[in-house]
Amino acid sequence: MSTGFGLLAIALLTWFWVDSLHAREAALDRVARICRDMDIQLLDQTVRLGRMRLGRDQDGRVRLRRFYVFEYSLNGADRWHGVAIVLARFVEYVHIEHPDGPIVMDSRVKNDRTDPPEPTR
Repeated sequence: MSTGFGLLAIALLTWFWVDSLHAREAALDRVARICRDMDIQLLDQTVRLGRMRLGRDQDGRVRLRRFYVFEYSLNGADRWHGVAIVLARFVEYVHIEHPDGPIVMDSRVKNDRTDPPEPTR
């Protein structure tokens, strides 16, 4: 019986690890595209997990909501912060602290385009 629990624990950890890699990849892809479109430099070319909690998707199912933190530079001499919020493997929001005011990109808005929504300040 303990072998069954051990195998179940290993399976759950493996699922969590793979799911986390996919969520991180989705966040990094979206953040890199936004930085490229805004002509700003994504520092370290990475995002890091800031926090994680449970959330509900549009169908009401419980999913993991992950908050990925990243840093970027406008001119190579400064550092600014941003957050990408990922529910399951879907990037919900990207929030960028900008000197002219925060920029929030909400991906939950349905549209036919594959581009991220226009930023709002």
